[in-house]
Amino acid sequence: MEQVNVDNVVSNVPTVDPAYVNLDYVFYKIFKLLSLPFDSATKFISIYKLIASLVAVLAIAIIIYCAVRLWEINKEAKEKLALEEVKIIEEETSTHTLEWQNVLDHAGSNSPSDWRLAILEADTLLESASQRLPVVAETLGERLKKLDKGDLRTLDSAWEAHKVRNRIAHDGFNFEITKHETLRIINLFEEVLRELGAIQK
Repeated sequence: MEQVNVDNVVSNVPTVDPAYVNLDYVFYKIFKLLSLPFDSATKFISIYKLIASLVAVLAIAIIIYCAVRLWEINKEAKEKLALEEVKIIEEETSTHTLEWQNVLDHAGSNSPSDWRLAILEADTLLESASQRLPVVAETLGERLKKLDKGDLRTLDSAWEAHKVRNRIAHDGFNFEITKHETLRIINLFEEVLRELGAIQK
């Protein structure tokens, strides 16, 4: 049996000489394999543009819808809040009106104790109503100090009435007051409370 010489076989295998490789042809073949026919590519691009346009229009429509709904929800929330505030103010005004009637009843009595009580009650109403003023303070006196007549037209009346209340609170029964003076102080409180909308006009 004849022995095959491996070295001779390997040496006889044809080698690829880079000088004879047509790179343009190779790249062209690769391009052809990876590319669609021109007509098909054009159709694909047209369909892609159409789908992209539809998606864009849909996205814009959704954005506009969401923006409109947010505006409507915000408007509804503000209207609801405003109605609730009006309702609260009306309820407070109704309550204050009833309490104010008690003040008038006490002021109209013939008892000096009732006169003092009327002024104390009127000041309590003013304390509650003054919380609507555009200042932040713990007490009525502190609020009045931070105000000017641009904030409260009846500021002087509020101060005068509140000072009488303080004298009653500090001096108690030692503070003497007449019915006429009581009614005058109550009228001062009324001016302020009406300006604040705490009692009905």
